[in-house]
Amino acid sequence: MKIKNREINVAVLIRNFSSSAGGAERYCVELTKILAKNFKVVVFTQNFDRTYENIKIKQVPKIKKPRFLNQIFFSFLTRIYTKNKFDIVHSHDMVTHANVNTIHVPCVKTNYSGLTKTNIFLKALKVFFSPRILSYLWLEKKQMDANRTNQIIAVSSSLRKNILLNYPNISRKISVSEPGINFRDIQNNPPNRDVLLKSLKLKKDSFLLLFSAHGFERKGLPTLIHAMKLLNNEKIKLIVAGRGKYITHQEKNIYYLGVVDDMDLLYDSVDVLVHPTLADTFGMSVLEALSHKLPVIVSSSKYCGITSSLSSNEVVKLYNPKNAIEIKDKIELLFNDEKLRKKLAGNGYRKSKLFTWSATFQKTLAAYQKNL
Repeated sequence: MKIKNREINVAVLIRNFSSSAGGAERYCVELTKILAKNFKVVVFTQNFDRTYENIKIKQVPKIKKPRFLNQIFFSFLTRIYTKNKFDIVHSHDMVTHANVNTIHVPCVKTNYSGLTKTNIFLKALKVFFSPRILSYLWLEKKQMDANRTNQIIAVSSSLRKNILLNYPNISRKISVSEPGINFRDIQNNPPNRDVLLKSLKLKKDSFLLLFSAHGFERKGLPTLIHAMKLLNNEKIKLIVAGRGKYITHQEKNIYYLGVVDDMDLLYDSVDVLVHPTLADTFGMSVLEALSHKLPVIVSSSKYCGITSSLSSNEVVKLYNPKNAIEIKDKIELLFNDEKLRKKLAGNGYRKSKLFTWSATFQKTLAAYQKNL
């Protein structure tokens, strides 16, 4: 796409440009790869794990600690690097100057909305004496400034509601652009399952649950571990993939793999994804599991954004992911009902096909056009 016979220049801002760093980062990488096929793209980042065709990467200096100072530093430097040099500055991070902002997490201001007088006083004291909170609130206010020409893109409808609750004046500037998925052929009885079973010294009739997330406590792992203890079933094993604080390495029937480079192989090797998250604006691992024909147990839309788009014929919903008994019961339900597992897997797979990176690009392009 061109403007007046010249190529459109796009700057993409994100501190970590890596598809393995988390859902927001994976979203940024996949979308940027498509952007690079249509525009001239430069990514400004502090960390990256590989290079991509047609994407120029400019590494930005960083401050290791404290993190909030690094956030301000990143915003300050990228403002200098991009000022008057690009047609579109598209940020996936908290900065003051982008004209398109993709928001991946709930507003910082959420913690200070709808409080009682007593709570407001206590919270105000906490904010007043916290440079970190003050910095994030200031950056967020600049990002959500209704008087500027910036466009806001939320990655889910639930996140859009959260943003508008805190910044109602930007209602005409906000849109939703959900993540997509890269599809591949799904194997039946893939050989990598046998490799996984052998590496973990598990029997072939093991029923494998998968928990995949970064930030274990926020994604509900402690309650899931409690549910596993309540199950006390030697056939049911829980595989934990991702980055987070380990509860302990000695829980019965639980296996920690750490960060897994090829999640496709892991999704093809397990029986059920369990995602009892307490806070997910979308839930990328859920979409990935559905695309691999995996039955999924996931927190309700109150806790996980993607669940608002899924019916009870497509996933098993947890109405209280803090309740270990409910999680235990839902796991037992799928363990004992192969017919239900196949039904959910088929329905969920068909629903996942509606989420494409092409659709994400088209919705993002609509935001760009309002700034060109």
